[in-house]
Amino acid sequence: MTSSRKRSRKPRLNSRVTEKKRITIHVKNEEKPWVMPDTDAARAVASLLEASDMRAVADPAFPYGLIRKFFINGVANLLAIVGDCDCNGLLKNHRERMERLYEEFVLVLAAPHADAFAMLPEDFHSVVFDGLASYGEHFPSTKMDFDAGRALEVDSLNGYVVAQAKRQGLPAPENEKLVDEVAKMVRARDLLRATPARDEPR
Repeated sequence: MTSSRKRSRKPRLNSRVTEKKRITIHVKNEEKPWVMPDTDAARAVASLLEASDMRAVADPAFPYGLIRKFFINGVANLLAIVGDCDCNGLLKNHRERMERLYEEFVLVLAAPHADAFAMLPEDFHSVVFDGLASYGEHFPSTKMDFDAGRALEVDSLNGYVVAQAKRQGLPAPENEKLVDEVAKMVRARDLLRATPARDEPR
């Protein structure tokens, strides 16, 4: 007599043991801590990062560090595209224009970033331009992005100053001019990249 009941098969165990692999992430300037605002939320995040062996700090001077970096990037990054030069070239050939950008930054950003401006040292102008000079033959990251055909974060640089100036009814002609120049150069770059060479088949 034949049984119609099928025997259930036991699942086979994989003899290979799955090994957990540790992934190492290399971060630029990894010796420096992640710096965040001095808030309860940021301190909680810093604690979590520290627990994962990642250096982090909630810094009371965070607004100053942010505005310092903005000033250095703002007088250099987009202008390096227009001038087609490194930081040394900017200081040598475009210093007057950088000074005008700087003056507009001070006028436009003082109110919306009052907390940071309250921390500025008396020699902040020297801090900015000496900081830029320390980069020497380095090309600003935005200049490298432009040369590589990548999108630019204009709205986070001089475009931000233009937007803040309009919001407050303040003049920022040098920043407006620079943003317009870069926009035209980006359009021309992208058009050239999209146009096939004459010897290429259509």
